[in-house]
Amino acid sequence: MTSATEPYDHAAHASAFGGVAADYAAYRPGYPDGAVSAAVPVGATSVLDLGAGTGKLTASLRAPGRNVYAVEPDEAMLDRLRADLPDVLAASGSAERIPLADGTIDAVVVGQAWHWFDVPAARAEIARVLRPAGTLALLWNTDDRDDPLTAALGDILDSVRPSGGVTSRERITVPFDAGDGLAAPELVPVDWSWHVSPPHLHALEDTKSYLILADPDVRGRVHREIDEVLAQFGNPDPVVLAQRCQVWIARKA
Repeated sequence: MTSATEPYDHAAHASAFGGVAADYAAYRPGYPDGAVSAAVPVGATSVLDLGAGTGKLTASLRAPGRNVYAVEPDEAMLDRLRADLPDVLAASGSAERIPLADGTIDAVVVGQAWHWFDVPAARAEIARVLRPAGTLALLWNTDDRDDPLTAALGDILDSVRPSGGVTSRERITVPFDAGDGLAAPELVPVDWSWHVSPPHLHALEDTKSYLILADPDVRGRVHREIDEVLAQFGNPDPVVLAQRCQVWIARKA
């Protein structure tokens, strides 16, 4: 197995994705319908995807009679979102500085991005733009390590993550405390499976921040180890990845 030796640089990892925006859009997973339904209340007419990236979650939020906003700090990621989703109201901004007026949003969703935020500042900004009784939902796709193949592949990736990075093994704990008028979030788990070809799996892993920043020899070893694990499981095609989407939902008073 490879091993992680470099310390975790939060800022570098948070800003690593712009250079692979096209691959991120092509190879990263979306979110299961059950998770999106849980995240957005019935009747919400204005929904903000915060830290929207290339729009993996944004695309699932569109519905008749609903205004969907996307806020993303990385211009390359934002350009990709605008090209793919021209009907979405997309703007440059961050969780700590949301370019929207007070009390204008029914639901804020955050897909796979909360761990990049300054949590106290983000919580206050989200509470500011939410209407009374509005909701904040945080979504994470995580590996279901009860599945042997998914666990074996995840172990390879965990072995090269710098100390301090979020691993796919982790069950995300309560992501923030109550405050700024937001209640403490409650968990809604949604189990699902993702079917990908082996080439897609390899391309997917190269969109992870720690592999984007890794030396070429480290990336090469990771891909060899992935092939070794697939061979141990009979070279499946497609590869079935067992997933658990964790949806944390908080309501504003």
